[in-house]
Amino acid sequence: MFEPNDYLQNLPRDYKANQAFRNWLHDVADIDTKRCIVESVEKRIKSIVGQRGVFLPHIDEKSWNVLKALIKVRRTTLDEMMIPTEEEVMKMSRLNNTLLNLTNQLYAKVAEMWKVMSGSTLTMTTVWKAPLSTDGMRIDRH
Repeated sequence: MFEPNDYLQNLPRDYKANQAFRNWLHDVADIDTKRCIVESVEKRIKSIVGQRGVFLPHIDEKSWNVLKALIKVRRTTLDEMMIPTEEEVMKMSRLNNTLLNLTNQLYAKVAEMWKVMSGSTLTMTTVWKAPLSTDGMRIDRH
């Protein structure tokens, strides 16, 4: 059986162990477990890096390799956290269909408004060509 704590304590690992971690993460781990993994990995990264930021000349080669492995674990875990569930896919599908329906309704109303406006004597060109007074307000031609 795969043991995630053992895997995370002994980084970097070989390809087979990395693949076992990915499979466990995808098939077994729930969202709370994934969140805990990300938090623990970020704590370990911070303990290695310290407060010095992105310039890391103080890190030896072994710590650098562990840091790279931790970053890969973090990225892999976050990628798995972002995969939508079936419920989320269905919810987004319903939302997408609703938005498409609303867009089509809006298009129909604008098209109808355009038909009404194009048949009237008041057109967009007469509205926009009305002269302006000195204060920028439209002058009524009556």
